[in-house]
Amino acid sequence: MNHKLFLFVSLIALFVLPLSISGSALASPAAGEKPAVAANASPATSPWFTDWADKTTSAHLGYYPSIAYNPADGLPYISYYDSVNGNLMLASPASGGNCGPNNSWRCRVVDGDSSSSGKTNGDVGNYSSIAFWKGPFSWKLGISYHDASTHALKLAVLTQTPFSGSWTFTTVDYTTTIFHTGNDVGTYTSLKFSSDGTPYIAYYSHLYSTFLSDYIGSLYLATQVVSGGNCGVGADAGKWDCEKIDFQTGTGMGQYASLGLGYNNVPYMSYYDAAGANLRYAHSVSAGTGNCGKGNNYYCQYIDVTGDVGFSSSLTAPQSSTDIPRIAYYDKTNGYLKYAFPTSSGANCGGGAWWCGKVDTIGAGITSHVGISIALDENGSPIIAYENAAADLAPSKLNIARPAGAVDLLVGNCGDPPPGYMFYYWQCNTVDNAAYGSGYVNVAAYTSIAVSPSGLATIAYLETDDYYTTDHLKIAYQRFQDFLPLIKR
Repeated sequence: MNHKLFLFVSLIALFVLPLSISGSALASPAAGEKPAVAANASPATSPWFTDWADKTTSAHLGYYPSIAYNPADGLPYISYYDSVNGNLMLASPASGGNCGPNNSWRCRVVDGDSSSSGKTNGDVGNYSSIAFWKGPFSWKLGISYHDASTHALKLAVLTQTPFSGSWTFTTVDYTTTIFHTGNDVGTYTSLKFSSDGTPYIAYYSHLYSTFLSDYIGSLYLATQVVSGGNCGVGADAGKWDCEKIDFQTGTGMGQYASLGLGYNNVPYMSYYDAAGANLRYAHSVSAGTGNCGKGNNYYCQYIDVTGDVGFSSSLTAPQSSTDIPRIAYYDKTNGYLKYAFPTSSGANCGGGAWWCGKVDTIGAGITSHVGISIALDENGSPIIAYENAAADLAPSKLNIARPAGAVDLLVGNCGDPPPGYMFYYWQCNTVDNAAYGSGYVNVAAYTSIAVSPSGLATIAYLETDDYYTTDHLKIAYQRFQDFLPLIKR
């Protein structure tokens, strides 16, 4: 007599397979494939995998990565910088590509040599930021970036309709260095589209003031307008408004700008005051009621002033009337990854209206860029990707931190308890440990995280191999874990 024994084995279902810009379907499991999700599958607890998105098109790739999911196809796109050729690059999964595992990604120049813009020289593409907008009959892919050759803020936009797609390239703001070589605009860019498709770009400006006989560091917000603007070049002159939000004589006010647009299209920005070594925050208010911006239409405030804090800030804006802004940032003095949010009780920073606390120890005194990026998952819970360089004489690692409850734990393993909690609030885990302890490979000095429509997270980050003196664009991504029955006779 035959007896049926039902066994269950864990099968990993492939996560969303990206498409090329033309929309062709993929077959490579390395890029992922949208699975049928089991009722008990949890995106937050899904396993992580790592691979290289681009380690072939140049020797030094992956600086200033920025990742976002296209709402039109639900797939990840990454902007990044090729420092050898001075090019702005774009990577997206594609069938028959030229990079990534099994050539399952397509890596191409957006601006720079041999690009569709026709540019043949110069140095463009650092400080990139990517964003998407989807309308009823079209969608847009936008990338803001810095042109180091002309000291300008630029924006590249791909507009895709059911019938065609085309790129436009705009110089939003620029300066000259004829009289003062330190002049520069358009670094630390952060791009978002409003609900109607209007691009907003936060960026840093460093310009010499003859009146003050000194440089002024400023946080700016550029917004596309129909007419009457004060910036834009050539055919775009007057079609942009570049507003000085916050400034300070000297260097640094507005560095590491991070922009978010709330559910009501209100701009929120976190940034670093390098002169004072503090974390700053600005948001739009009714004209005349704020303390900064044109006509006092913004409110700017210090959030954390304890030590040298605010480096590499990353912000999420409120997504509903009951949501709050959140900021992840670096505490250089103590070597902490920190997290701040407004609260009505238990506040310890932000003028008595915010709470600031430690998430993890990541290494003190880092003077270069620190990879920190925050996003919200499908439940509105924060997830932070960050560089962990805390270990002495060891390479840096890529870590993630999520609230313990988001990954089905009662208590986490790291972080200060925020108001209302008694124990570790965060669960911190290593996603990429730099080639299993190799003394030459460091990861995540530049980091960007995004969450897919299905709730799976993907991280784009820099990998540096000091032995071979190469840099690559790497990705860490989650796949759903499904459970299906296997019948054995």
